[in-house]
Amino acid sequence: MTAPSAPGVGQAPSEPADAAVRTLAEEAFPWIESVHREPWRVQPEGGLRGDLYLWTHLFRCIHGSPSWTTSVDALKADPVVGPAAAGQDMYICLPMGSGGVLQPEVLPFDLIQAAAIELLSCGDDLTLNALADAAVKNLANLRSGICGRSFDGLVLHSFGGIRLNADGGVSTPWGRLVAADRLVRGMWVGEQDSMTAVLAVHEEMTYTTTPPPANPEIWQRHRRIATLISCAVTLGSLPEDPMAAIPLGVGALLPAGPFGSGGEIRFVGLQRRSDALTAEELAEVEAWARALDQIDVGHIEIGLARLTRSVGERNDPADSLVDAVIAWENLVEHSSEATRSVMFGLDALVGTTGRKDRSEAYATRSAIVHGERIDGEKVRRMKTTAVATGVSAFRSLLRDHKDKIALSSEDRVVALGLELRTEGRCRRCGTACASCSST
Repeated sequence: MTAPSAPGVGQAPSEPADAAVRTLAEEAFPWIESVHREPWRVQPEGGLRGDLYLWTHLFRCIHGSPSWTTSVDALKADPVVGPAAAGQDMYICLPMGSGGVLQPEVLPFDLIQAAAIELLSCGDDLTLNALADAAVKNLANLRSGICGRSFDGLVLHSFGGIRLNADGGVSTPWGRLVAADRLVRGMWVGEQDSMTAVLAVHEEMTYTTTPPPANPEIWQRHRRIATLISCAVTLGSLPEDPMAAIPLGVGALLPAGPFGSGGEIRFVGLQRRSDALTAEELAEVEAWARALDQIDVGHIEIGLARLTRSVGERNDPADSLVDAVIAWENLVEHSSEATRSVMFGLDALVGTTGRKDRSEAYATRSAIVHGERIDGEKVRRMKTTAVATGVSAFRSLLRDHKDKIALSSEDRVVALGLELRTEGRCRRCGTACASCSST
């Protein structure tokens, strides 16, 4: 298929479609704004889930607008969009790989819906002019993509577990993490019940009508972004009452058409904390996001991931405790003297205060994994200790011991000052024995 040439800015052939989309967006704004402000007034029908139904309700409203038919006809007559839609080709958006057939009968709604999602996902004000401008910009991006030119698009990351005030957010190196409006949540089929925050990341995009090649690099890049955001939230929140941001999915926000998403299958567990991050914590999260972006976390990624899962993805306090102690071990365990090295390393990172509680938490974890029955209240208390210690220990390593980040856990704890009791084999028993002091 030969790509058509897009009219230049201000040329007559594109003006009718631009004007029609703008008029329709202005007519649609009162409905979108009212649902955005008071979504609970729209009642689910026909078994549809509430947030998903919001857009179904809005489509019915916008479809009945006076300018609907005019906008459909104008898009069919557009010299770029019209032929592309009539050809029934699959337009796949690169680099994320989502897309579909352009359908003029619903395209006006798609342009406006994507405009509203963009504004809300970026934390921008939803106003009449902003919505109309964004919808017309989407039409321009659609034309550029059809003609084989790149355009500035957005990749959206959904997160669960984190609590942000509606008027707040977190600035990160990749964009602003904001509370997920119900209209935004309604775009994520299967995740809207758990989704509480969204991050919009700018990405250069284009369209293709041929099967796209695999692009694992783009998914690795966005997996890294999601992981670092998740870790930054845990490290930036209070160690005694931490919060987690669980990555739920990632997908391209197309100028028009279906919204595709993918990612790991993650679940939000039971979290004790229900209040939003404070202003002080938000500042900490922002600082940690910037810091983590400059660090190779390869040697501590497993520990950070276990710590985050301990905070936000477990329903059983015993599972949270086990995860948190695994994070300790990833940080400062030496295989020849496991328990002693972990306790020594934590003392070196967070100080000796609380050593008795840490030792009890470590012993409780060992009892759990060996099948012993432990009092539930004790498990919850030890879980709190283990998580708080983990957050503080990783903070200390990343802030005060940057030269040890790239080391293995064994080399790290030795660098922190651990002196191994035995080197080589024990003269008494002939093995690498930690219990015999004779060498």
